[in-house]
Amino acid sequence: MGKKALKGFGNVKYFPLTANTSAAYTPTNPGSALGVGARSCTASDTRNEYKIPGDDGIYDQGSEYESTELQISVNEMPLEVLAALTGADYDDLTDVMSEGELDNAPEVALSFSGLRSDGGYRLYQYLCCKLTSYKADLKARLDNGNDVSQYQLTFLCLGRTADKKVRLTKDVDKPVGGAADLTWLNTVAAIPAVP
Repeated sequence: MGKKALKGFGNVKYFPLTANTSAAYTPTNPGSALGVGARSCTASDTRNEYKIPGDDGIYDQGSEYESTELQISVNEMPLEVLAALTGADYDDLTDVMSEGELDNAPEVALSFSGLRSDGGYRLYQYLCCKLTSYKADLKARLDNGNDVSQYQLTFLCLGRTADKKVRLTKDVDKPVGGAADLTWLNTVAAIPAVP
C-alpha cells in the first residue's frame, strides 16, 4: 500500500447556484474553470467552543461549526470570471469590468483536487461559497524573478440551506497503467436529485 500524503493542488472549478433553499439546491452543471494555473489553497474552519456548567462542574462542552474560509491562489484570472464571482458588471465588447461599492457576490459551489503521493487524488466539493475579497499584488518584473503575481481569492463557505452540508470529500486511486478518474469534479449534485 503506497503513501497517500497530499502533495499537489489543481483542477479548480466553480458552479453558480441558481437555487439554495430548504427545498432545492441547484448548481449550474458542468462547472467552469476558476482561473488558470492553480497554485495553492488554504482552508480554515471557524468553530465556536461552548461549555455548559452544571452540578458545580461542566455539564457539556464541545464546538459548533460556523464557517470555512478558503484562500485560493491562481496564476491567471480572466476578467469575465472575476466579474461573475464578485457580482460586478463585465462588458465583453470592451473587455471592461466595472466594480461598485455594493456589488453582491453570488453563491457558488467549488471543486478542486489534491494530488496524492501515490498518484491518486483527494477530491473536494465545497457546496455554498461566496467570494469575499480578492487581490493581485503587483511587482516589477525584476522583483518577480521567474514567478508571476498571483491572484489571491478569499471565499467564505457555509452549509447549503437544504441539509447544512458544507463539503464533500472523495478519494480516487490511480489504476495500474492508467490515470485517476477526476470526473466527480465536473458536476455537483442537485437537491432534489435531477433524474
